[in-house]
Amino acid sequence: MIFFLECKAQVGTSDLSKPSVILTVLNVSQPLINEKTPGMENVKYGNEGGEVVKDSKGTYHWFTSEQFGEPYWVLNRITHWTSNDGTNWVKDNLWMKEGNHDYTNSKNKSSYFDPTAIYDTETGYWYMFYVAYRCMPDSAYDVLLRKANPISLYNGGFIRAQIYRSRAVKPGLEGLGGPYHDNDAEDVIVIEPLENPPPYEAKWVGDTKFGYGCATVTPYMIGKEWYILYAENMLAKSALLTGKFKRLPEGNDNPVSYQRPLMEWTNYTAGSRGFYLENPIIYKIPNGRTGAGIYVMVVGMYIDISIGVKDTRYGYATSADGIHWSAVQPIAAMFGDCITACSFIPEGNDTYSIFVTGRDNNYERLARILVKLSSNK
Repeated sequence: MIFFLECKAQVGTSDLSKPSVILTVLNVSQPLINEKTPGMENVKYGNEGGEVVKDSKGTYHWFTSEQFGEPYWVLNRITHWTSNDGTNWVKDNLWMKEGNHDYTNSKNKSSYFDPTAIYDTETGYWYMFYVAYRCMPDSAYDVLLRKANPISLYNGGFIRAQIYRSRAVKPGLEGLGGPYHDNDAEDVIVIEPLENPPPYEAKWVGDTKFGYGCATVTPYMIGKEWYILYAENMLAKSALLTGKFKRLPEGNDNPVSYQRPLMEWTNYTAGSRGFYLENPIIYKIPNGRTGAGIYVMVVGMYIDISIGVKDTRYGYATSADGIHWSAVQPIAAMFGDCITACSFIPEGNDTYSIFVTGRDNNYERLARILVKLSSNK
């Protein structure tokens, strides 16, 4: 989902002005899954985003939002693909997760996006986090928005997003491939819009009546606590992955600034200082590898006109503590119109796979960007 934002003021440089590692592109593959791939015969718009996870046996699992019909972004479902080599993929036709496709703003869980799977050692289960929207036509939403006249909300009919956590049906590591619970006691809301949100959240993600909602979900661990980065730059945390996540108070740590002015919805105009990023993926580099202990974030739909990134790119940032992030730097690779980054998977010898989806001629395809990581010191 593509929108643009404006930075309100310049900020000074700091020790976080650049990432602490460098990502150098080694290869950008041809499309790995496209309209000709078996399993995509009746999928009108392709697959958007999600996440690729590599299991302990070396199998790649991709959970994605399949855009199979009209209305666009409403008729979709979460599907599962696997690959033994990251190149040749097979669709799992045994299960899917699908919303109710309501387009009248009368039901939650109309449309599902941004699935990501996390293993919980406490319970011994995989959990899928995903975003579910209420949906209505953009034109109808715009009429309501003009009547209410709230400040700085995006104009689009995907609203009041809720973040859900769904448990795998099968326990243990072998449960990764699903199925995952749906519309039952193991498929629960962990973050949802507030009736009276604090000031920045009110402008950026809205409330229970208007706005984009929780937008995206990126769960990751800092120390012994679980964090969720949602709506690209908002933070919440929980002592347990299976707990209720509580928003961090707005202040120095929340929202995440990326060493930039905070993001604001605006109409895109040539020459404006737009700054935007979408669907972060976060990975902590383990001991024994270059950059050990550093958190790396890769993003899609990155734009920052003020520093010359005028066309959408993939980008990356780093953090020493998982909360305070460097400025985002572009990744020197293009695939389609640079929609979404789906992974940051170690492949050995300081190389990493960034699986991505990109749209061209209204169809989203999967590819892989192979990067080399080196120290920026």
